[in-house]
Amino acid sequence: MANERILTFHHVEGSTTGNLSFNPQEKLVNVRNQVYSAAQAHLTEQWGKDKSGSRHLHGNPQSVIIVTDYVVFNVDKSKDDKKISELFQHGGNMIALVPAPCSHGDAFPADKVAQTPFVLKSPLHKKMDNLKNQRPPNPQAADNSQIQRILEMFEAQKKEFEEYKKASVSEKKEHKATVTELSNTLQWKDNILKAQQEQRDEEVKQFDVKLERALKAERERMDNAIVKLERALKAERERSDVKSEWMDDVLKKEQQERVFERQQVQEMLHGKVDNEILAALSNKFEWHDDAIQDLEQWAVGKVWPQM
Repeated sequence: MANERILTFHHVEGSTTGNLSFNPQEKLVNVRNQVYSAAQAHLTEQWGKDKSGSRHLHGNPQSVIIVTDYVVFNVDKSKDDKKISELFQHGGNMIALVPAPCSHGDAFPADKVAQTPFVLKSPLHKKMDNLKNQRPPNPQAADNSQIQRILEMFEAQKKEFEEYKKASVSEKKEHKATVTELSNTLQWKDNILKAQQEQRDEEVKQFDVKLERALKAERERMDNAIVKLERALKAERERSDVKSEWMDDVLKKEQQERVFERQQVQEMLHGKVDNEILAALSNKFEWHDDAIQDLEQWAVGKVWPQM
């Protein structure tokens, strides 16, 4: 097929090599298994049909390392379900490294096994160097490096943001605690102010009751005083009326006597007048004039006449 990818596999010791073709939609785990089986078949054919050839293989198909001239050694087992077209989008030759056993046994880490060709300076190292030198540098490699730096920067920013969120959460908790404390303090002060206001309202209410009682008592006292004063005025008016009637009677009687006496004087003027009678009448007239004058003064100034 035109879209098939060619993979060259090498045994680490350099004694076994071969080519395999794969569909780009093939998963990486299947490629590892097929490369391991092909390498085992080559070694068995080289060393005979006995199992001596298997001693030259690392005992785990997942230890097969697949690389290109653009992609580093792939030891991430989480990508086993990825397709070849997804993992090797930039093209280039695919190379599979089949590790050999090591002194640590089959459990030797695959990423350490993958470094074996470079440590031992094996022919595979030279083959890979020659293969890389024959191809122009990948223009997207620099972009990948730049992307990697950007991703690292984003990761650092993400970490910083996570720390900021933690600090923000802690600060929010402290702020919430402060707000709660202030709220409790304000509620406590409101309760005190409410109690003080209720106490003042009760004092004002009691003062209003006392003031109303005092005003009521004062009004009753004033009403009683007014009643007493009206009674006294009424009694005084009654006494004044009696005195006025008595004075009227006295004045009327005096006027009658003076009229009578004047008549006597007139009669005497036409007849003989006795000097003694005239002297007595003169004195009497003077007394009557003084009495009338005293009565008039009493009427004006309410001064009782001295009789």
